[in-house]
Amino acid sequence: MKAVVLTLFATLALGSLLGCHNRQIAQQPSPLEPMKQSYSGLLPCGPACQDSESSLFLATDGSYVLEQRTGGESALRSAQYGQWARTADTLTLVAMNGEKQRFRPTENGLEAIAWRGMPITNPHLYHLTANNGKTL
Repeated sequence: MKAVVLTLFATLALGSLLGCHNRQIAQQPSPLEPMKQSYSGLLPCGPACQDSESSLFLATDGSYVLEQRTGGESALRSAQYGQWARTADTLTLVAMNGEKQRFRPTENGLEAIAWRGMPITNPHLYHLTANNGKTL
């Protein structure tokens, strides 16, 4: 009887020790989906002007150029330069002056989002459509 109790106790102790070392394997982050280098569409210009036709080019070195055109026939053009960074669900543009813009990848382009991850509120969504061309 004593041998049975000792065997049972040893089995339980060994089982609990092995259970303590049963670590879950950390999941590897999924690889980023390829994305296009060039986009165009409508983006907000700011409080002093109307929405602007915009073109975004993402370079493989992590830099970007965002060109915006406003004003119809007497179009004003401006260009913004900076660095871009990407996660699985967000593309962040950081301009040379430190201003940030965020986008969420969609099936056919990029949707401008506010800092809390929600689309920018407007009667229409601000969306850049992917142009044919290279992917990153």
